[in-house]
Amino acid sequence: KVEFGGPMALTVCHSLPYIVDTTPPLVHHVLTLSYSEYTHVIEMTYNVSDPLSDIREVDFCLGRSRRDCYVSDWDRYPNTTHLQKIQYIPDGIPAWPKIRAINN
Repeated sequence: KVEFGGPMALTVCHSLPYIVDTTPPLVHHVLTLSYSEYTHVIEMTYNVSDPLSDIREVDFCLGRSRRDCYVSDWDRYPNTTHLQKIQYIPDGIPAWPKIRAINN
């Protein structure tokens, strides 16, 4: 047997409307890429954008092929135009740089 009744509580929440950005960030191309065998510094400049929002950060990794990140795992960088990373790359091992952009 179910009985109904009693005081009813009503809570009203006021909030601001928000917009969900569904556009993916665009990685257009890598402008320059250099590696110093003496200092082990990788320098890279690139062009990334998002038509509806800014780019907050970029991720960078190095792989032994175009599909992995076995040389170095993903690292996050706040600069959206260039990066510098100290990473030793052994002689004779190919390294594929990969970059991905993150919306604001």
